Amino acid sequence: MMRNENMIEPQGPQCMQKSVSSCLFLVNSLRETDKYIQSIFMQGGCYQFHLFIKKLYPNSKPFIHKNKDHIITEIESEFLDINGIVSDIENYNELSKIDLEIVKKWSFSRNKMIQLSKCSFCEEPIVV
Repeated sequence: MMRNENMIEPQGPQCMQKSVSSCLFLVNSLRETDKYIQSIFMQGGCYQFHLFIKKLYPNSKPFIHKNKDHIITEIESEFLDINGIVSDIENYNELSKIDLEIVKKWSFSRNKMIQLSKCSFCEEPIVV
């Protein structure tokens, strides 16, 4: 394979500073990439979001809401989800092994639909 001299070699996670502020920059940048990103990670994909963050911040920990309907991630005593810092953490507990089996099944793609557009004739939503 021919090497492009202008190509930047991937550096992996070690190129990122391991701080909450760099993680927030990453989270905000990800959220701003598409209008559906926030919905995906707040409506079934919050555990997948945690797994994404954990690849970059291996010491991060998942916390589950007492209603067992949302996961947030702890990094350096700060808690966050796709929206950024979560300050109201009173109702969250560290994820147990039993809860882990539940959240592994959560998925936006299996449980939600995305509206692509409206039908030009009847204005019904076209969804996937």
